[in-house]
Amino acid sequence: MCAGAREAAREKADGHPCHAPPPSSSCGGETERRGGAPRTPASEASSQPRISLRAASHEPPSEIRISAPAYHRSGNEAACSGAARQGGRREEEGEEEEEMVHGTLEVLLVGAKGLENTDYLCNMDPYAVLKCRSQEQRSSIASGKGSNPEWNENFVFTVSDKATELLIKLLDSDTGSADDFVGEATIPLEAVYTEGSIPPTLYNVVKDEHYCGEIKVGLTFTPEDVRQRGLPEDFGGWKQSR
Repeated sequence: MCAGAREAAREKADGHPCHAPPPSSSCGGETERRGGAPRTPASEASSQPRISLRAASHEPPSEIRISAPAYHRSGNEAACSGAARQGGRREEEGEEEEEMVHGTLEVLLVGAKGLENTDYLCNMDPYAVLKCRSQEQRSSIASGKGSNPEWNENFVFTVSDKATELLIKLLDSDTGSADDFVGEATIPLEAVYTEGSIPPTLYNVVKDEHYCGEIKVGLTFTPEDVRQRGLPEDFGGWKQSR
């Protein structure tokens, strides 16, 4: 075949319907390019944030959800700490009650010397009033003994170690008039709680902050059994004379 015939044959072959590209393929590709864009994964992914944002707009802010439980926790913690402090105070009070010492205090009133005589014409008639917290007892009258009376009398008080001192007032018994105040002595009790017993010792008697004699007193403290507790400190107070 000559060259002109071969060229004519190729031109016929190129224009034959069987060699033309299928219309559907070109139309379909164009359709996919134009109308299929919303169905692509990229377009679907781009629409998801808008939907999630609209849904999130109806939810309360995250700060509110976090702060409300924190408020309740802080209130509970404050209540627990307050209960713990109250429990600690109750425990401390219980320990103080357990450590408190109860018992009987025996006072030996021996006598006094160098007292100021309040009777100018004769010897005075002195007596003593002993006071320990709310309890008060009185000695006998040493008639005519003047400035150096002797009693040798015992007095018993029901006490705890909250009673820190014993007060003894000396007076002159007068007939037909008020008794004269002679002086007083304050005796500390801390040592007798520790040592249990203090032998008769001289203590200063003062009046208007001036020395006016001495008084001789012995002390004995006997702790009571825990099972015998319950009696008030103003219970008892008997006197025994020697």
